[in-house]
Amino acid sequence: MNAPAVLQKSGLSAGEKTCWLLTVIGGGMVAVPICFGPQLESWNGGQYALGFAGLLVAFTAFVCTFLFRRRRKIGDGLLDERKLLAHWTYDVAEWRRFTEEDFGRERHEKWTLFGVLVGICVLVGGAFWVADPRGGGPAVAGILVGLCAFIAVVIAVTTRWQRRHRLEHRSEVRVPIPSGREDEAAGIVERFRARIGCA
Repeated sequence: MNAPAVLQKSGLSAGEKTCWLLTVIGGGMVAVPICFGPQLESWNGGQYALGFAGLLVAFTAFVCTFLFRRRRKIGDGLLDERKLLAHWTYDVAEWRRFTEEDFGRERHEKWTLFGVLVGICVLVGGAFWVADPRGGGPAVAGILVGLCAFIAVVIAVTTRWQRRHRLEHRSEVRVPIPSGREDEAAGIVERFRARIGCA
């Protein structure tokens, strides 16, 4: 009997790399008004808008980095056949139908979260505009609008790439053993096989 296969684990995911890059960019945006404050007086408060937007980008990307890291760790665990509860494959038509349904739900969730972000940016940008219409208020609002546009482009591009990647991926499903129930895994499998009538 052959030993269960253990596939090679991946390095940093594309999501992690992107988030680390955005964290660095956001940090740079925060540093600009701190390091070059006197030289940016002509921006009439716009430098503070740049710093605020950079702080938002850096914080959000930093948090998302760990979410992508956790996702990658889960994915790496699924590559070890010894830690799987079940593993099966779909034919091409079934996999396409499953992928399209799953992708539709995920896309809806992403755009819903984006709508929440837009709402927050509208409130913050509008408040700055009303509080300082002749100063940095319009600059803050403009930077937040640009940030929302950038995020929208990222969502649109990444969702299209993810859809194509999933459709081209191996049509297989890997179900991990529930955490803390490793000793019960064999019994779970046997009960499942009995219910579906497997020998």
